Parts: sequence; structure tokens; C-alpha cells
Amino acid sequence: SSIPKKTLSRYTLRVAKEGTKISYVGDWTSYNYRQAMKDGGYKEGDSLGGKMFPILYEA
Repeated sequence: SSIPKKTLSRYTLRVAKEGTKISYVGDWTSYNYRQAMKDGGYKEGDSLGGKMFPILYEA
């Protein structure tokens, strides 16, 4: 057996209405979140969707 060098500490589920755009303004935008989103290719004003923001349910 092996001991992992790093563990995943949590998952975050966020809910947004249709037409929501990426905004890096506000308290939630810690450096780590912003950097992960930028590394994922998301820019200010982009629509939600893609790998980091999958659609879980459509009405």
C-alpha cells in the first residue's frame, strides 16, 4: 500500500441561473479560485459551461 502525498480537501457545488457570466469580483474570488479558473481558460465575462461548469440539470 502507499500513502498519498496530497489529498483533495473538498468539492464545491455552485448554482447559477441561465445566462450567468464569469465575474472575478467579490469575496468568493480568492486567488486560488481565480487562478484555477484562469488556468482552465475562463476569462472575465465568459459564459458558464465547459469542463469546470457542467450542466447538471436542464428544466
